[in-house]
Amino acid sequence: MSTSLLIAIAIVTAFAALAALTFSRWLEQRRLERLRQAVQHSDNMNKACLYGEELSKWLSPEALQFIARVIQYHQEQIQLLGIPPNARTNRAAAMAEEWQNNPPPPLNHPMPKDLKKAQALRQSVVSLLELVKEAYGQQIVETNIARQVIKEGRMLNTRICIGVYQARAQNALKQNSPNQAIHFLKRAEDALRALGELPHDLQELMSALSEEITNLEQQRYETHTSSRLSAETEELAEADEAWKKKNYD
Repeated sequence: MSTSLLIAIAIVTAFAALAALTFSRWLEQRRLERLRQAVQHSDNMNKACLYGEELSKWLSPEALQFIARVIQYHQEQIQLLGIPPNARTNRAAAMAEEWQNNPPPPLNHPMPKDLKKAQALRQSVVSLLELVKEAYGQQIVETNIARQVIKEGRMLNTRICIGVYQARAQNALKQNSPNQAIHFLKRAEDALRALGELPHDLQELMSALSEEITNLEQQRYETHTSSRLSAETEELAEADEAWKKKNYD
């Protein structure tokens, strides 16, 4: 075998080895990229499931079905990647199937009065609204559904804020601070006005808030007037006593 032939064989072998190594690295990169995408889709499934569970006491069936659709979309993407599911994604998929086929009605559960609990619930609502924007951007849901869930999320956020304002107003009244109570009740009233068109229960709440503010302002006025009259009466009594001492003592 000639030297030239040996050199040619060596060159071909080297190129083949390099090509095999490059192909192997490409396959490994593809595998890692598929795993990365699967982890991302898995995280999105779990986050959507968490929002649904935290807000299920207040969300409408349509909103829960939206969350179910988002979970099922990410589940489909994991299946297309050929990555087997894990326990958490299986649980999220089971919840999505339940919400899609048999969503529970809203329980009209009372809003949390505790500030920390209210903040945690409000953060879940904000996360839900972000989820809607992402799903709409990825064309997972139609425009009308996205608008409906956003409207519902904004209304739920307002209900949470009002619950906190009312609790603070009650605490202010317990501490004999009607001015602070009126301040918080007016903030609740402003939050309702910002929503625009209100459902029947919030219209009734708006009327109740307005009536309570009017009553507190009337009580404050009467208390202020009574205090002023009392002070003026005391001043007159002191002046009368001083005159008597001056003229009769």
